[in-house]
Amino acid sequence: MEKINLEQINDPSFIKNLTPAELEELVKEIRTFILEKVSKNGGHLSSNLGTVELIVAMHYIFDCKKDKFIFDVSHQAYTHKILTGRAKDFDTLRKFGGLSGFANYKESEYDVWESGHSSTSLAAQCGFLLARKDPSEKVVALIGNASIMNGVSFEALNYMGNLKGLNPIIILNDNNMSISPSVGAASRSLSHLRSSKAYQKVNNFFARHTPTFVRNLFHRLKKSLKGFILQENLFEDFGFDYMGPYDGNNLAICIKSLRAAKMLNKPCVIHFVTKKGKGYKFAEDDKIGIYHGVGPFDLKEGVHVSNAMTFSKAAAETLLNMRKEKEFYVITPAMIRGSELEEFEKAYPSSLLDVGIAEELAAVVASSMVKEGSKCILMLYSTFAQRAYDYLLNDIARSNIPVLMLIDRADIVPGDGETHQGIYDISMFSAMPNVEIYQPRNGDELNALINYSYTRQNPIVIRYNKGKTVLTNHKVDLTNMTETVVEGRNGYIITYGENVNYIQELMDKNNLDYTLINMRKIHPFDRDKVDEIIASGKPLLVYENCAKSGSLGMHIGDYLIEKKAHNHYIAMSIKDSLNLPCGSVEELRKFASLAEEDIIKAIKNLENM
Repeated sequence: MEKINLEQINDPSFIKNLTPAELEELVKEIRTFILEKVSKNGGHLSSNLGTVELIVAMHYIFDCKKDKFIFDVSHQAYTHKILTGRAKDFDTLRKFGGLSGFANYKESEYDVWESGHSSTSLAAQCGFLLARKDPSEKVVALIGNASIMNGVSFEALNYMGNLKGLNPIIILNDNNMSISPSVGAASRSLSHLRSSKAYQKVNNFFARHTPTFVRNLFHRLKKSLKGFILQENLFEDFGFDYMGPYDGNNLAICIKSLRAAKMLNKPCVIHFVTKKGKGYKFAEDDKIGIYHGVGPFDLKEGVHVSNAMTFSKAAAETLLNMRKEKEFYVITPAMIRGSELEEFEKAYPSSLLDVGIAEELAAVVASSMVKEGSKCILMLYSTFAQRAYDYLLNDIARSNIPVLMLIDRADIVPGDGETHQGIYDISMFSAMPNVEIYQPRNGDELNALINYSYTRQNPIVIRYNKGKTVLTNHKVDLTNMTETVVEGRNGYIITYGENVNYIQELMDKNNLDYTLINMRKIHPFDRDKVDEIIASGKPLLVYENCAKSGSLGMHIGDYLIEKKAHNHYIAMSIKDSLNLPCGSVEELRKFASLAEEDIIKAIKNLENM
């Protein structure tokens, strides 16, 4: 059997002509290819290894030149990218100017829905079905067991299940994990469906060995028998025909099951149980999410779990130490691993509440618990916090509920591209009443800010980036939130967070005689310090890695106008119209005109005004 050269694939039509043996060989080649490429470049590994058979079967049964494939989150779409002619680009995966780790409109006509956030696929599927011109066109959504239980997924299930003539096909990829293990009552319902081993074996046998028309003929009888065996099925309650659970890592079963779903012409959910990390033992054995998203690693040794201090780890260690003396809850939306909370969970399991992929729920739960007298710390990623905007605004900020919000992955985020940039949270939170926003330059400042904010009686946001830092347990004096880091004669530079270190190194390297100010409190900013700068008459540069609208630079600029100040002034931030692609932090600084040469140029412009 001739080996298929994955890098010579131009479009997926070739797959229709493959024999069963050739299809099986294709699966093996794709799995090996993904493993090799991700080990070199990093990327989402476990989810892609687990879905190879499913996505090969989708392309074999459906025609993605006519039918539409929607991948929820789309971090599991590497096989789809390979089959649609992008294998030759995988050496550029998640690199600047290279292949995105998610579906991307600009990359391919076959990427019809672009999202790096969960739970949007079914709503998108509904929209495509309602707007389609050709009723024979199929719209197929592949969604994970965690995503289907959250966000707008339930709303879409509720709406689509009773609409006549749409016939959505939903492929449920059930690996009992999101990033970390799935939680909640709905997850237990899926576990119940998944756990009937005898039923699964019978189901898989019929899926593999009976003709499609026979299986469809007896589908109604099977539904009745299933009621006795399984007792509950939330999908059928929503009006969907439920099929499964099937073995999602058996290609023959996947093909037959999807062919049956295509012929059914009813709203249907096909439930496949897959092995996350399939084909790579380290990933298969991973129960906490180490292999969900990885950097480059050695295939023989597996992923090296670094003990390097990060802002996330510094926050988690601070909370662990605080909890020894204080009573409080930590609320996270399926981010125990990402937020480095494993040790906190071991020590204080009843104090850690993982609500699943549901930022809106997390915000409201935090607000109501605080109103009832508990202390809550809400931990969100910057980009995911956007999904909870209305609840953060109305149920925390407007009501002035003292929830401490720790916003991880703020500022420029390397690797994941446009949908994961943490550059909008300052714009979001600075528009909300009663909210204060802080950012530390290192782990010691983060430790001090968390302890300081714990006793405050208004909503507090502490944002921090993904990078490494230091935590020496050095005591930080927060009597004055505005720190003068370096004294200079020619003007002022205001920044915050890790950028303080970046600017200080730049100043040393280029012998810049400026006063460097670490404005830990971003909003509301220190007007007394700005008044002092105004009185000096010296030029002022504000530098930050966030969207311009609502930024510190914009607010200081408005204040300078209000005060009729004559200082020469430049604010450096990210243009609102600019989407940051994949790349390293420094590559993205250059892309956004925020790199060292841009700062030097801005300072020269200040001096020449």
